Amino acid sequence: MMPGSSHFKNIVKDTNISSDEALRRFDINLENLCSCGLPAEEMESKVRELSKLSAWLQEAIEKGETMENLQSRASQLAKLAFDLGCCREEVEQLLTIYPKY
Repeated sequence: MMPGSSHFKNIVKDTNISSDEALRRFDINLENLCSCGLPAEEMESKVRELSKLSAWLQEAIEKGETMENLQSRASQLAKLAFDLGCCREEVEQLLTIYPKY
Protein backbone atom coordinates (compact mmCIF):
# COMPACT_ATOMS: atom_id res chain seq x y z
CA MET A 1 0.00 0.00 0.00
CA MET A 2 1.26 3.48 -0.79
CA PRO A 3 2.41 5.68 2.10
CA GLY A 4 -0.32 7.90 3.44
CA SER A 5 -3.09 6.35 1.38
CA SER A 6 -4.64 4.38 4.23
CA HIS A 7 -4.71 7.47 6.46
CA PHE A 8 -6.42 9.59 3.83
CA LYS A 9 -8.87 6.83 2.97
CA ASN A 10 -10.01 6.81 6.62
CA ILE A 11 -10.56 10.56 6.49
CA VAL A 12 -12.67 10.10 3.36
CA LYS A 13 -14.72 7.31 4.96
CA ASP A 14 -15.33 9.49 8.02
CA THR A 15 -16.93 12.19 5.91
CA ASN A 16 -20.56 11.76 5.06
CA ILE A 17 -20.59 12.95 1.48
CA SER A 18 -22.42 11.98 -1.67
CA SER A 19 -20.81 10.40 -4.71
CA ASP A 20 -21.31 13.73 -6.53
CA GLU A 21 -19.34 15.52 -3.81
CA ALA A 22 -16.56 12.91 -3.95
CA LEU A 23 -16.31 13.38 -7.71
CA ARG A 24 -16.38 17.17 -7.35
CA ARG A 25 -13.46 16.95 -4.92
CA PHE A 26 -11.63 14.61 -7.31
CA ASP A 27 -12.10 17.07 -10.17
CA ILE A 28 -10.91 20.07 -8.12
CA ASN A 29 -7.86 18.23 -6.81
CA LEU A 30 -6.99 16.87 -10.27
CA GLU A 31 -7.27 20.33 -11.81
CA ASN A 32 -5.11 21.86 -9.08
CA LEU A 33 -2.47 19.17 -9.44
CA CYS A 34 -2.42 19.46 -13.23
CA SER A 35 -2.17 23.26 -13.19
CA CYS A 36 0.35 23.56 -10.35
CA GLY A 37 2.33 20.39 -10.89
CA LEU A 38 4.84 18.99 -8.44
CA PRO A 39 8.62 19.25 -8.42
CA ALA A 40 10.19 15.90 -9.29
CA GLU A 41 12.05 15.80 -5.96
CA GLU A 42 8.80 15.87 -3.97
CA MET A 43 7.97 12.17 -4.32
CA GLU A 44 6.21 11.96 -0.95
CA SER A 45 3.95 14.86 -1.86
CA LYS A 46 3.24 13.31 -5.27
CA VAL A 47 2.24 9.98 -3.73
CA ARG A 48 0.04 11.74 -1.16
CA GLU A 49 -1.78 13.84 -3.77
CA LEU A 50 -2.32 10.92 -6.15
CA SER A 51 -3.56 8.79 -3.26
CA LYS A 52 -6.11 11.48 -2.42
CA LEU A 53 -7.43 11.38 -5.96
CA SER A 54 -7.66 7.60 -5.80
CA ALA A 55 -9.49 7.83 -2.46
CA TRP A 56 -12.12 10.16 -3.94
CA LEU A 57 -12.79 7.66 -6.73
CA GLN A 58 -13.11 4.89 -4.15
CA GLU A 59 -15.51 7.01 -2.12
CA ALA A 60 -17.67 7.63 -5.20
CA ILE A 61 -17.82 3.86 -5.85
CA GLU A 62 -18.82 3.23 -2.24
CA LYS A 63 -21.55 5.86 -2.59
CA GLY A 64 -23.05 4.15 -5.63
CA GLU A 65 -21.20 5.35 -8.73
CA THR A 66 -20.50 2.73 -11.38
CA MET A 67 -17.09 1.93 -12.79
CA GLU A 68 -18.39 2.93 -16.23
CA ASN A 69 -19.19 6.44 -14.94
CA LEU A 70 -15.70 6.77 -13.47
CA GLN A 71 -13.74 5.50 -16.49
CA SER A 72 -12.76 8.94 -17.80
CA ARG A 73 -11.62 10.12 -14.36
CA ALA A 74 -9.63 6.92 -13.83
CA SER A 75 -7.97 7.50 -17.20
CA GLN A 76 -7.12 11.08 -16.20
CA LEU A 77 -5.64 9.84 -12.93
CA ALA A 78 -3.54 7.23 -14.74
CA LYS A 79 -2.25 9.78 -17.27
CA LEU A 80 -1.34 12.24 -14.54
CA ALA A 81 0.43 9.53 -12.52
CA PHE A 82 2.48 8.48 -15.57
CA ASP A 83 3.23 12.14 -16.38
CA LEU A 84 4.52 12.60 -12.82
CA GLY A 85 6.88 9.65 -13.21
CA CYS A 86 4.99 6.78 -11.58
CA CYS A 87 5.73 3.28 -12.76
CA ARG A 88 3.08 0.88 -14.05
CA GLU A 89 2.73 -0.90 -10.70
CA GLU A 90 2.16 2.38 -8.86
CA VAL A 91 -0.52 3.40 -11.34
CA GLU A 92 -2.23 0.02 -11.04
CA GLN A 93 -2.28 0.41 -7.26
CA LEU A 94 -3.86 3.86 -7.58
CA LEU A 95 -6.60 2.44 -9.77
CA THR A 96 -7.33 -0.61 -7.61
CA ILE A 97 -10.62 -0.16 -5.80
CA TYR A 98 -10.81 -2.07 -2.54
CA PRO A 99 -14.13 -3.53 -1.40
CA LYS A 100 -15.81 -1.90 1.57
CA TYR A 101 -15.93 -4.16 4.62
